[in-house]
Amino acid sequence: MDSLDKSILKLVCSGQGVFVNLYQLSKTLKCHRNSAQSRINDLISRGIILPPFCFYSNILKSYPLFVLGFVNYPVDDNHMNRLVKDYNIVGLFKIRQADYNLLFFGFFKDIVSHKVWEDKLFYQDTSVGDSESIYVPTEFFLKVDFNDLMRRLKEKDERDYIGESLDDLSFNILMRLLNGDFVSINTSFIGKKLGVHRKTVKNRLDLMFKNKIIDNPSCFFPNFFSPPGRLLVVTLIESRVSPQLFSYLKNDPHVVGFAKINKERYTHLLISSHNSIATFTSWSEKARAKFSEIKAAEVIFIPSENVIKSRFDVLTNYLLSE
Repeated sequence: MDSLDKSILKLVCSGQGVFVNLYQLSKTLKCHRNSAQSRINDLISRGIILPPFCFYSNILKSYPLFVLGFVNYPVDDNHMNRLVKDYNIVGLFKIRQADYNLLFFGFFKDIVSHKVWEDKLFYQDTSVGDSESIYVPTEFFLKVDFNDLMRRLKEKDERDYIGESLDDLSFNILMRLLNGDFVSINTSFIGKKLGVHRKTVKNRLDLMFKNKIIDNPSCFFPNFFSPPGRLLVVTLIESRVSPQLFSYLKNDPHVVGFAKINKERYTHLLISSHNSIATFTSWSEKARAKFSEIKAAEVIFIPSENVIKSRFDVLTNYLLSE
């Protein structure tokens, strides 16, 4: 990857030069383009979605170790800002689990780099309590899909899944944008900004898409792991995953992430999104009734108000500045 590639990536991954084709969107939904634009502005201003950008999926190759971490950590502003600004951490959540008050999702190059990071941030600070980590190589993930839930819930009565009041037009626009429909990259804008021909930009981007360095442009929820107002659930399960169970979880839109782990009796990590504890319980009982191989589970509930950080931009910016 040369300097031009990185310059292009910095732009598209921050949303510069990425736009919604209002003409095609309004034509498809049979509304005026001004109406479409005002609904998009409303969805963004209300914090339901982020403006469109390209997700830097090369993160999973650059930092191929996912760490699920638990820590008893001071909650004063100084300490919390360290974690919020830390580029390794992409998810930070308040919890009450045994002796721990924080849960984090992090990406690292390897176990050694995580240990160095952990020593500097936790062990050298006497005010930090116990910590525990579960290592998951990214190739152990059987599913990672941040927008699967809303892409599949297209029925009108499912709009409550985002915990916001939306009319038909806003809901349909939301569905389209999360799916990346009518979201494009203005190669002329990027070419002009970088002083190169638009065809050069297009060729570079085509190669990046082909090599899965970035995903196609799309809109995302501000909380990458769960829609607004919903309950994020982290579950450690003990199970022999049959092909049938694997297919079931992979195709279930509630499941954001699913990975193999080795943590005491637990064999798999499940990250999912639900309306409430009651709906999660119903969903879980249905899965257990269908698949007897699910033996045990440890569940952590994270309501939306306990989400401190849930984004990849800090890590993306760091990687593209190296």
